[in-house]
Amino acid sequence: MNTLMSFFCFFSVGCPHGVAFPHTLWVLPLAIFLALGSVVGWLFWHRHPATESSVFEITQFVHDCAGIYLKSQYKLVAKVMVAFAAFIFWGSFLGHFNHFFGIAIFFGGIWSALIGYLALKFGLSIAAKSTETIKQHGPAGAQFLCISGGMLVLLCAGVVLADMALWFWVLNWIFDHNVLNLSTPIIQKLGFTQTWTPDMAADPAFIRLKFEEIALILLSYAIGASVYALMSRISGGILRQSTHAAIDNAFATSAVTLPEDDIRHPGIMAEWIGRHAGGVTGALAGLYQLIAICLAIAVYLGAFLLETMAIGEGIHAIIFPFVVVAIGLLTSLFGFCILFFVRTKSSEQRSRNITYGQIGVACVGLLAGLGMWATQVFFSGFVFAAMIGILASTCLGLGVRTFTHRKGRQIAALLATSPSGFGALLLRGIELGFICAFIPMMTLVMAFGAAYVVGGGLVELAAGMYAVIVCAVAAISTGLYLHGIALSVPLAATGLGLSRMMQHEEIVADLQTIEADTNSAGVAAALGDALVLALMVITTITALLVSIKHWIHKLAGTDGISIGQTYFVNHPLPQYPQAVVVSEIHVLELSERLGVSMLNPQFTMGALIGLMTVIGLAGWCIRKSNTCAEHLAVMNRREFTENPDIATGAILPRYGDSISFSTLFSQKSIVSPLLLACLSTVGVSFLWGIAGSIGHLLGTLISLLIITLTGESLATLWNNAWVTASPLTPLSDRTLLGDAATESTRATLKTLGKAGGIVPYCVGPILNTVMILMVSLSMLLGLISLKFGHILVH
Repeated sequence: MNTLMSFFCFFSVGCPHGVAFPHTLWVLPLAIFLALGSVVGWLFWHRHPATESSVFEITQFVHDCAGIYLKSQYKLVAKVMVAFAAFIFWGSFLGHFNHFFGIAIFFGGIWSALIGYLALKFGLSIAAKSTETIKQHGPAGAQFLCISGGMLVLLCAGVVLADMALWFWVLNWIFDHNVLNLSTPIIQKLGFTQTWTPDMAADPAFIRLKFEEIALILLSYAIGASVYALMSRISGGILRQSTHAAIDNAFATSAVTLPEDDIRHPGIMAEWIGRHAGGVTGALAGLYQLIAICLAIAVYLGAFLLETMAIGEGIHAIIFPFVVVAIGLLTSLFGFCILFFVRTKSSEQRSRNITYGQIGVACVGLLAGLGMWATQVFFSGFVFAAMIGILASTCLGLGVRTFTHRKGRQIAALLATSPSGFGALLLRGIELGFICAFIPMMTLVMAFGAAYVVGGGLVELAAGMYAVIVCAVAAISTGLYLHGIALSVPLAATGLGLSRMMQHEEIVADLQTIEADTNSAGVAAALGDALVLALMVITTITALLVSIKHWIHKLAGTDGISIGQTYFVNHPLPQYPQAVVVSEIHVLELSERLGVSMLNPQFTMGALIGLMTVIGLAGWCIRKSNTCAEHLAVMNRREFTENPDIATGAILPRYGDSISFSTLFSQKSIVSPLLLACLSTVGVSFLWGIAGSIGHLLGTLISLLIITLTGESLATLWNNAWVTASPLTPLSDRTLLGDAATESTRATLKTLGKAGGIVPYCVGPILNTVMILMVSLSMLLGLISLKFGHILVH
């Protein structure tokens, strides 16, 4: 413990001239050590795919095929990250950026890519191991998948917390000791005429500006993670959905018929790799960037608390989000321990155990919050905001899982419409999807209002919005448990394919019900991410407006400044009786004077372009997936025709051809959305200023929420209804319909589920990632422009 205290003292704020970090930070290394230690132990314990020789051989072959994808993918990742870092370095030498910006972008992307690589390599082994575990232990062994998915999520969250905390502490020490003269621009901005002295590190104004600079560097770190996440989401999403469609379409109109997941299909390996590239690697990359951007925004908003709070209290508030993520790691680990130690004998008990784990995570998190409130180390309002985030995430997860569960009333109502045919099932699914969207929307409204009030927003806007971002950080930290359960969906899908190949019908039935049960957790995790995104956009807009207010205060000086049709002053001036005093104007009134209003054409144009960007990207994703699927289906049919021995099993198809083509096609598809997201954000900012930029963020958020909240839930409802009506599902779990109606219903629901899967597996994840990248770029662009004395108001 003394060693840990010495470590934190070394990286303490301004040590020995500033205010030291609180001793409660011991929870950070404890959480990181326990989480990463558990991950390493679990993954290496199960590193061997399986003992059954046939399963081992197929899994090893899939690993070899995955090498084709990995080699091509990470060559592209390295090139893009080096190009981004080089561009930022070029800007830093021109004086536009700090030198650490480029390094942070590079590390954010590389660490995220490394997590994806490990997840893909371990994920295939875990999927194979699951077939053996379920075969030996029955339903009790099925929990192996949920725990394994949780370990991958803890790996992702533990690495991002450790790396960003290390960046925070190291940068803080560098600024406090003026290493590489990084503090010189800050003291010049403050008007200090003398050269750097150690006493300046204790100046309150210096501390605030220092944390703003650190937040900008952390924001560039989040952009690096966002760039890789977008690449992974696009390539993985299109690869997953296109290969899945190609498998269905390859022999739809020919005399050749192959069972599902047949090893003779030329595209089967590409589909398996696509499941993991999109469902595992892409999911973890998206989670990595979401945690990174939330922490960066929290640090930036926390810097403004130093103006209204004592230095010690303000610094404790700034580091509070890191503590929240650490507690989220520990509570999620506790939830997976419940799954590990509480055995199950049936699918119903397994589903209840998942719920018990979620409730246990919430209870431990709330108890930790009460403990922090009792110690009074952190401001009570922010602790309560974190507890609100825990409650919001838990209520949303339980509500959505209950609504979309395969044995719930909604599934029964959906199946009851089956006698009316395809159209009735389609419309009923859409109806239920829209109804399900009420759960996250109501949670969002209540969480935002409650966090804003308890954080002191009625008195000070910056404090209230900081409480909102703390609420978002707590929600995503508590949601780590559900993300882990959701990650078992692609793992179960691959295990399902292996079981079908080995003709293990009992394992197929169990894995099919696991996939349906965890699908509900997947949609809950996705809608929870949408809630966090909405809170993040609101706080980003507030951060920009608060920064503009500070910028105006500085430029107004003693004589005032005119912006648009408003004249701002720092104190009343007789010659300008109608002037607005900066310190007296509220940020909401300031935003109206800057044109952030529906009556302003610049704001409206920004909102419309944001809407069009997201809708255009959604259509583009579907078109690219369809085009790739058509080409793959033609390739597969041609190979089958040219090599008749494939049908007899005498020779294997050329799997590498399908993998190489689909990987290359998905990689080529990255350029357009990446450029569109960047150009849309930057172009709106420069054409229509802060009003257009804020409108752009709001328009993007609205369209994203509409697509995500409805599409994710309705696809899950169709798929879970298909599993409920499946003949492999135990009779006690299956809705009893007439034989003819049941067969027709199965076919219809399977078609709807696969077609609707484009939203949860491709469109939704890509749009979420694009949204985070847009938020990061908008904030960085706005803050950099303010840093150099330029304001984007037209």
